[in-house]
Amino acid sequence: MVDELLLFRQSSMGIDYIINEKIIVHHPTLSEMCDFGEQRYYSVATALTCNPSAYKVALYDMGIDFDTLCDFDFFIMMCQNLPVESTKLLLGDLDLSALRVGRNDETDEVVLCTEVDEQPEVVIDRALYTQLADYLRKIHGFEKKVDKPADKHTKMYLIDRERKRLARQRKEKPKSMLKPLISSMVNQPGFKYDYQTVWDLPISVFNDSVTRIQKFLHYTQTMGGCYAGTVDMKKINTEELNWLN
Repeated sequence: MVDELLLFRQSSMGIDYIINEKIIVHHPTLSEMCDFGEQRYYSVATALTCNPSAYKVALYDMGIDFDTLCDFDFFIMMCQNLPVESTKLLLGDLDLSALRVGRNDETDEVVLCTEVDEQPEVVIDRALYTQLADYLRKIHGFEKKVDKPADKHTKMYLIDRERKRLARQRKEKPKSMLKPLISSMVNQPGFKYDYQTVWDLPISVFNDSVTRIQKFLHYTQTMGGCYAGTVDMKKINTEELNWLN
């Protein structure tokens, strides 16, 4: 589990996340993401954190049940399509596509590893992958959604629905996710950065600012409605008004 306070301190100071001496995750700034290519960057970040449910259509077409495939086995599959050029902004020189499947001699657990002089140089087991994926989800604000269909009919419904969504998505022109957020934030009086300085923010710090200001605006607008008599206080969940959470 990722220590949220430690993550917040490290990210605000621009400190990378050290999993071990071989695996260090860089925390990119908005400027670095822009230079790398936003669409390309999010494609890689998604591939490193997604689970089988997110690729249910592709897995079904390959003859694989998405609901029986575990996250780590899916990650092993995904690594083959992640050359070092695509992951370098996040993982530096670590080449996931060069890792091979092996086993831990002590636990007999499946791992991904490289070998140098017959000694493992990089080893990624299930626990380490979970640590990596959890960290990346935290800094990007990704949510892990898991579909567990109760029966075959429900499974096919989920697959067909996702196939239709993907077909619609392919017809749409790609849009920047960050551009409207950045524009909105720099024009928000409570935001401390302008069009020049915002690019130096690490992605998690920027995402945290977006969330915090949204909560504060919701609070002020709701309370304004209460004082004006247009909002019934009895129908409000008071927890939603605590913008400090």
